[in-house]
Amino acid sequence: MVSLLIPLMIAGGFDGVEPLRPSAPPRETLAAQPLRMSYRAAAKVLGVDVGHLWRVVHGKRVSARLTAELKRRGIQVEVA
Repeated sequence: MVSLLIPLMIAGGFDGVEPLRPSAPPRETLAAQPLRMSYRAAAKVLGVDVGHLWRVVHGKRVSARLTAELKRRGIQVEVA
């Protein structure tokens, strides 16, 4: 009985995928927005120490490489 219901549910549109809403933003808009991350997540992605990243973001340390990498990847660190 279950094997008969599953194909009917998928064919009937109950596959769990929601149709695209007209108010959904275009992909270009989503790609242009900065990627907001926590310090820990950003440090893991960039391969640097969390403390070093915090000091660079807050201007206590200068790192041209790290600043350029943050801009290149479009990462904006959440400053709490």
